[in-house]
Amino acid sequence: MSELTDGLDRIYNRLLTNTPHRVSSMKPGLSQSEIDEMAQCLPSILPSEVCEMYQWHNGGNDCWDFLLENYEFPSLKLAIYLYQEELSQLQQDDTEVAEFFQFRFPLFHNPDSAIFLTVLLYGKNGSPIYIHDIGSSNYELLYHSLTNLILHAAEWYEKSTFVEDGLEFNVEYDDVKWSETKTYDIETYLETKYMAREHILRIANTTRNGWKGSMYKHFIETTSN
Repeated sequence: MSELTDGLDRIYNRLLTNTPHRVSSMKPGLSQSEIDEMAQCLPSILPSEVCEMYQWHNGGNDCWDFLLENYEFPSLKLAIYLYQEELSQLQQDDTEVAEFFQFRFPLFHNPDSAIFLTVLLYGKNGSPIYIHDIGSSNYELLYHSLTNLILHAAEWYEKSTFVEDGLEFNVEYDDVKWSETKTYDIETYLETKYMAREHILRIANTTRNGWKGSMYKHFIETTSN
């Protein structure tokens, strides 16, 4: 088993045990031939790690909070639609951004903030992960590979505490029976401390205020403790 698949399994199993609603809508994996057929419309082939992820599970059309809070893990078909929609809009509004977005494919999406975590399609050295946040003009490198992102998330969730966040009430109207089921969720979400908008914007603000150096190196150093 590869590190990527192992990391995905670790996340899935941890969430299935503690917050099953976050993985309940995930679709079965695709075959390589199905992936190739769907991806024919893209300007470049999907990196092997991305294909491996879609062979593991094909995301979903309503698959939320698998990796990050408020992010969806779209099915490949939906991801292609999101890619084409975003590229079409950028070609109308910002041709410069459109030129490099056409080679970045969205893997995870936050529709409320219009943020994508994307993979470089023509990457010669694996599958580097970039943020695409047009609202703050942030398109920086986050991880050198999809595997690194997933292993980071797996470690985070395995160390996280899940706490009770309420009760689900079930009613059987004919027999007038009530039942209560405790529900749980993660105490601190990965995004709020380690990833996406809040952390990246803090780095961007530090850079604007005079800090110089590798954005990626700074990201790794400030999230490794």
